[in-house]
Amino acid sequence: MNNPMDVSGKRILVTGASSGIGKATSVLLSELGAKLVLMGRDANRLDETKQKLTGDGHIVIPLELREFASYANAFKEIRETGEKLSGLVHCAGIAKVIPIKVVSAANIQEMFDVNFVSFMELVKYYSKKTNSAGGSIVALSAINAHYPQKCMSVYAATKGALEMAVSSLAVELFDKNIRVNAIVPGPIATPMAYSFGEVSGEESNITGRQMMPLGEPEDVANMAAYLISDTAKFITGRKFYVDGGRL
Repeated sequence: MNNPMDVSGKRILVTGASSGIGKATSVLLSELGAKLVLMGRDANRLDETKQKLTGDGHIVIPLELREFASYANAFKEIRETGEKLSGLVHCAGIAKVIPIKVVSAANIQEMFDVNFVSFMELVKYYSKKTNSAGGSIVALSAINAHYPQKCMSVYAATKGALEMAVSSLAVELFDKNIRVNAIVPGPIATPMAYSFGEVSGEESNITGRQMMPLGEPEDVANMAAYLISDTAKFITGRKFYVDGGRL
């Protein structure tokens, strides 16, 4: 039977692939036939993800996303596989609960570097003809950009910036046959979500404002796979809510 989300033969870069949504997305894309480039800070955890992948040809590139000077070498390593990229899923991110009384230029810059600047740098390298021949870029936003929560102003701002960039990049990269879309997840059962609940004191109410229970990483991975696949070839510059009805 024909699988509309088949991505056989595509090489896909996934950031934040060592855990949570990034890990689930990597596993699913491998099951659908893709060759993965797993990127993240922890080489050991990336190797653990690699062991769970289906098929061959997957590679691991440990990279601290704030080390922007290292991106050129990372993409050189990808080129050495002999295959251009067909997709990028940017799952890496940090979400810190920062009350305004302790906000600083340093912690603002840290979160913007990981959640937004790294995405722009990745897209810059991905869009070069030497690195890709078109394809699909998917960025993970968060409902915090649309649903106010106390002490999350910095995080919400980084995701708001990400979403606005997606819209403009879709227009700019159209001529390169690159589609750019964003996913807006609601509360998902990941270490990041539980950590936020514990620190913010909203752990007991994490699903109290939505129609469905806590989502699973696979719920977001399914949307990422759809947007990466050619089934979504007529979709660009859009946001897709995977939020259990929260918004």
